[in-house]
Amino acid sequence: MSKVATYLRGHLAGEVDFRTDLRAARARDAGILAATPEMIVSPRNTSDIRKTARFSWQLSERGHALPLVARGAGYGLGGGAIGRGAQISLAEHMNRIFEYDSKQRLIRLQPGVSVGALNAALGLQGAGVLALAGLDERGTIGGAVADNAAGYLAGKYGTLAANVQQLEIVLANGEIIQTGKISKRELNRKKGQQDLEGDIYRGIDAILEDYADEINAIHERDQTGYNSIASVRDRDGSTDLTPLFIGSQGTLGIISEMILQVDFRSQHLNAAVVTFASADMARDALDELQRFNPAFVKYFDAALVRRAVQAGHAAPWFQKLGDAEPQAVIVVGFDDFNTRARSKGIKKLEKMFGAAIEISVTLMDEDSLDSILSLLDIARYSILSDRAGVGLPPILSNWFIPPERFEDFSGALAALGSKLRVELPLAVDGLTGLVSTYPLATMAHPSDRQKIMRLLDETARLVHQYDGAIIGQHGEGRLLSRFSYEPIGARRVDMYQAIRKIFDPRGTLNPGVKQLNDARLIADMIDGTLRF
Repeated sequence: MSKVATYLRGHLAGEVDFRTDLRAARARDAGILAATPEMIVSPRNTSDIRKTARFSWQLSERGHALPLVARGAGYGLGGGAIGRGAQISLAEHMNRIFEYDSKQRLIRLQPGVSVGALNAALGLQGAGVLALAGLDERGTIGGAVADNAAGYLAGKYGTLAANVQQLEIVLANGEIIQTGKISKRELNRKKGQQDLEGDIYRGIDAILEDYADEINAIHERDQTGYNSIASVRDRDGSTDLTPLFIGSQGTLGIISEMILQVDFRSQHLNAAVVTFASADMARDALDELQRFNPAFVKYFDAALVRRAVQAGHAAPWFQKLGDAEPQAVIVVGFDDFNTRARSKGIKKLEKMFGAAIEISVTLMDEDSLDSILSLLDIARYSILSDRAGVGLPPILSNWFIPPERFEDFSGALAALGSKLRVELPLAVDGLTGLVSTYPLATMAHPSDRQKIMRLLDETARLVHQYDGAIIGQHGEGRLLSRFSYEPIGARRVDMYQAIRKIFDPRGTLNPGVKQLNDARLIADMIDGTLRF
């Protein structure tokens, strides 16, 4: 492999590194899987990505494999940015913001720009990409787009799909395409091209016809596979490939540049923490709170908060309600530009809950908001400090459960936890219906890893049993592909595979991600040395 690295070094402006220590450091993302790359390629420009892709394609023509794995900062949870072959590391050099058009509210940038850098740049203009609020600021924008990530304001403002206007993509063979809406006439012209772009447009056109019934049946909250195929064709016959790349995790092409829609945003937030003596009462309140037009509504089992407190997170509002222990917590935020509007929302909360002795309402001023906002990322604090090696990253997160099935689902999940002897406390986004759990488990022994695989399998089946989707947000990566694909039927899986084959006919782009992997292979990739 050193010969390949040496060849690339001679043709790229960026670095090519195959040191053992660096490769080991890049073997993991923020999840539980590990796969060591053969080399790290840090491109300085789009040309470097194109040359690397072209070289990988040429090797595949000769029967040799050099898979390409695009990576930002590595904050994904599902193994979407790890794998063998050449890891294309975009954060080192491809991190420029080119221009901001304040009139059209558009920003053009490279994928390696960090969330924090973008927030800082746009914050000076009183603007932002609202879907990114709450994401780890060390993560990259390209990673967020490729993973279909979204922060705590997604319930009010939507996901990144609404913000991504155009993408520059390096295809598997090194060709470069620009996505964006094209007319039916332009579509016909592109279908006539004798290159990979032409193959793609011809193939997608056929997919839209051959799988029309499956596409029409896709639920808008189901982000499994390449379900964004449902958004590619408009009623007027125009076509836009952009949605396909959002959440594709580098399996259809590598993002080298993007244009995002920017919104003006309030720099102020009012919030309240509502503590309940009854979980049922808290769940009933979720529907009522949506009528207040909040920026976010987050529900947590008290067990999550209790674990966070034990781990050292300050929560003075988490106290007994009379003689009863808290059973649930809801955090509500208002981000209106108008101070009076934010105050009105808070007053509605007080009026709704203020007279109940089983409920406590704690209002937070702006000086205390950091404490509350950190609670929204409860997983950061939910691992007990006195139980080393116990806990998992939030790999069981962001499922969609229809609200009318939630009560039955939560009961069935609790029963599953009892059967497997794993605590499964819940967190719920009250605006999107997305559900997460944060299990306590270890990974030190093979039997522990088997339990995790069984937990993933049975949870996925449970989600589908209650008419939900295990991928409601964020990509499935390697870890969840098998469990999210198996219950949905062979026809839809065939459609995903057909879409992927159109873009990546030689299988050089992130193999094993968003595919039906063997369960044993995934279990063997679990890093049993991890401690949280």
